[in-house]
Amino acid sequence: MMLDTLRNNNPFNFRYIITGMIWIDYEKCNGCGKCLSCPQGVFEEIDGEIAVANPNYCNRCCYCVQVCDVNAVNVDGCS
Repeated sequence: MMLDTLRNNNPFNFRYIITGMIWIDYEKCNGCGKCLSCPQGVFEEIDGEIAVANPNYCNRCCYCVQVCDVNAVNVDGCS
């Protein structure tokens, strides 16, 4: 519900929901959930979709970027 609200009230039609410097490209995301194993607990499943629920927990270890097979997770400073 929360993610649907963000998407439906997006006047610029962004394909990303950006939370700080961590974002998920939902056009690429296949919902595998590998990023949910983030050691810092940054990601959570909300309403059946992966979300950046705790961006302040991120220490830029880049684990989530490395485990995402489809390059849907993006963190500034990680490649």
